[in-house]
Amino acid sequence: SKVNRGYYWKLPLLIQMGTLPFALVTPKLRGKDQEDKNLFLRDYNGNYGGYVNIWHPEIRRLLQDNLTAVANYTKAKDIPNFLFYDKLTWEPVGLTGGGDTGVTEGGYNPEAIMAFRLYLKEKFRKINIMNKTWRTKYPDFEAIEPPPDPFVTQSPRTRATPLTYEWEVFRRDSYSGYLKLAVDTLRKADP
Repeated sequence: SKVNRGYYWKLPLLIQMGTLPFALVTPKLRGKDQEDKNLFLRDYNGNYGGYVNIWHPEIRRLLQDNLTAVANYTKAKDIPNFLFYDKLTWEPVGLTGGGDTGVTEGGYNPEAIMAFRLYLKEKFRKINIMNKTWRTKYPDFEAIEPPPDPFVTQSPRTRATPLTYEWEVFRRDSYSGYLKLAVDTLRKADP
């Protein structure tokens, strides 16, 4: 937009592709938000915020498409003095609290819940092993729901449980995996 307004952009190329929609969601995809609200993070109460859902396949594909386009542009232009890509380190707002809805938004979308169940299944392999470890009686992994957001539902906070612990580990690892996807995409497009 700065170039289109007549500015000569001389700074190094900066890529910010965290969970911020202005850096990732194109007008084409934004037009779909009425059809698929799950493009954006959802909080425990079912409200959709303003940050993108890192578990949604469309968002992941768009991340890869955008970064591939940036890498191809950089290679084609042979930009002098180009040293490196910013590795996309951006705070995971919406996953850690304080998003647009004022509470933790991330992880309550259907895509995230399915990924959480898969994460537990891969970790414990069998439901009876997880039940024994957690001292629970879930009939299967599909019956597991994410824990409530403690900043919304509990006052005072209760003790952590195996579910709340695994939930936070899952969300942390999911964001790390999202950043790894971004870095791997850049490396593939521009070794």
